Amino acid sequence: MDQSIRSEFAAICRNLRIERALKQRQVAEAIGVKLATYGNLESSRFKVISDRRAEALSGFYGLSAEDHERLMLASAACPLSPGGEIRRATWAKLNTQRSKAKNHDALKLALVNPAWRPPDGAAGCRPLLVRVRRRRVPDLRGRSRASAFLRSRRPQTGT
Repeated sequence: MDQSIRSEFAAICRNLRIERALKQRQVAEAIGVKLATYGNLESSRFKVISDRRAEALSGFYGLSAEDHERLMLASAACPLSPGGEIRRATWAKLNTQRSKAKNHDALKLALVNPAWRPPDGAAGCRPLLVRVRRRRVPDLRGRSRASAFLRSRRPQTGT
């Protein structure tokens, strides 16, 4: 791949791996990413892995403090891809909505985030009442138990 397209972080990672005569698969397994992700890391100009994974990469290679700092600065200098920028903006918007809703009430928070559940014993938070539909169980005569119960309660008309 053309060197000008690759980021400084990608070039550092590739050089470290080649100096130690390792395969991409070995490094990917050591830092806990897929082989394709590590391949993208060595050839991309965008940020591919998190800072935590970059720390793991530094630890795997046993870099000195100076080289570690250089690797982390190169990682931080990598821009996000256009898709990553969109995801980051979406998450920032959702987090802002959640924090605003937390300051209001549980209903607004539930509207913003449908998966949210109030903590047990939270003040002003009552569990939502959900109507559960019960399955009818037929009695011996093929009728439901409820209808049998209602039939037994009807006034008898005697002749």
